[in-house]
Amino acid sequence: MRLKRFNHFSLLTALLLLMGCGSQQTKESTPVQLMISSKIYTDKINNSTVFSSVRCIPLETNLDVLIDDIVKIIHKENFIYVADRFALYKFNEEGILCGKIKRNGPGPKEYHGIADFEIETDKTVWILSRTDKTLYRYTWDNVLENSIKINYWATKMYFISPDTICVYVGNERDENNQHQLKTINLSTNSVINNHLEIDEKKAKFLHVHSANHFSKDFNRQNELYFFNIFDDEIYKWSNNDIKPAFKMNINNKNIPSSFYEHNYNDVREFFQSLFRGNYAYGTVLFMEYENEYLYAYLYEKERHFSLISKKNNEAILDFKIINEDVMLSGFPINLTEQSYFIQKNNELILPLLPSDIVEYSKSSLNAESQQKVYQHIKYTDENQNPVLLILNR
Repeated sequence: MRLKRFNHFSLLTALLLLMGCGSQQTKESTPVQLMISSKIYTDKINNSTVFSSVRCIPLETNLDVLIDDIVKIIHKENFIYVADRFALYKFNEEGILCGKIKRNGPGPKEYHGIADFEIETDKTVWILSRTDKTLYRYTWDNVLENSIKINYWATKMYFISPDTICVYVGNERDENNQHQLKTINLSTNSVINNHLEIDEKKAKFLHVHSANHFSKDFNRQNELYFFNIFDDEIYKWSNNDIKPAFKMNINNKNIPSSFYEHNYNDVREFFQSLFRGNYAYGTVLFMEYENEYLYAYLYEKERHFSLISKKNNEAILDFKIINEDVMLSGFPINLTEQSYFIQKNNELILPLLPSDIVEYSKSSLNAESQQKVYQHIKYTDENQNPVLLILNR
């Protein structure tokens, strides 16, 4: 089974899923402006220019491991966890399967689908099932140990501490939910706080989400960033409070706030109007390193990555294609089409299709270079599971 492709437009228009929250106001703060200029844009860039650490891990493929559309990837303590909509797989760092949770179904101890997951311990994992509004805790023996019913359409989750998680709901507002984020105490199964009230107008049409909404503060253990695909502000989560930390200026092409004041009938009408304008919009990725921020936004239906210097808060690189020149002999990765997953250790993981890498190698490389690439990806056939490219700056 091949990992499915999806382009940006189909992702935004097809994912008409989302969610909501409950009742604590965000404190006012003056965010730092981060500037991206079109003067530093380049179409392609070598991977080694941006990332100093590159690893390539091919995932085992057999009848027990046929991965569908990937929902999330977590790299933690020498293991790699990969979830599609139906199952959660545990691999070692050689890509060998070490465990599997598959309890998809209508039964009382089964989930209806995997929207997200978090690793609790080496023996237990929490799975978020959006469809049946439930958090499930399973062991790697496929035993259900606990479940928490929720009354909102959560789509993402993030461990803040061993007994506290944040769940992202989005813009789906109803009588049970008026906020985008909730903090849940897993010991008491209760909501501690609600954050970022949902705009009533956006709740009528803006129902899209990203694979990534959280990243870790580079220096502080229990602090994190939250970002949203149609919000130019990056929020900082600290001491159970969330407030704006950065304001993105994308070459002065940001969507004006007045654009959201129109009465759009649905998300399709919203995007039709959006694409008629010449707007840049974000945020689909925000990560902090020692001296830079890595940021990704969307412009003219294409995803751009920017590396922003902390020294002057301005972008020094802006690109949309990475040539992987460390492990894969220049294999081009189109970031508009590519999925990726932010890690709490500041890694970025990209699942690549081995068949695409082989096709590139045959058309562009000599026999010696082809052989080196094949050794890295351990190619078997076109149905091989993804190869994970693990990057860090």
